Amino acid sequence: MKDVREILLKGLVPALKTAAGLDVYTTIPKDASPTYPYIYISDIYQDEDGPKTSKSYKIDLLVRVIYKNVKSLSGLFGSINDVLSIINNGKPFEIDTPFHIESGTLISSSMTTELTETGKLDIGLVRILFKIE
Repeated sequence: MKDVREILLKGLVPALKTAAGLDVYTTIPKDASPTYPYIYISDIYQDEDGPKTSKSYKIDLLVRVIYKNVKSLSGLFGSINDVLSIINNGKPFEIDTPFHIESGTLISSSMTTELTETGKLDIGLVRILFKIE
């Protein structure tokens, strides 16, 4: 099985950064705290379908939009809409050949709040399914 997750992330990270104007991480840096708000991509799952000669891949991932100590959620909702604009686009972004994105589908969109030692985090959760051929 080919692992196309890295290929997808090479296109998705800059596309999200451009659409939302926020820093995008696939791992949280340990040596420095990220600047809020930011986007964190996690929980990336891959399935492979089809015969050996024409495989397609389904990649399910979670995009977290993280804001800290905000008085209004309008900025968070705007950033979630920016993330959604990526998948609502017919051809959201390019990935390395020979692969191409067949579709991007919203699975769910929700919001949660976490209380930490340093403050309150408001987190938009956007689960997306990409089909890659």
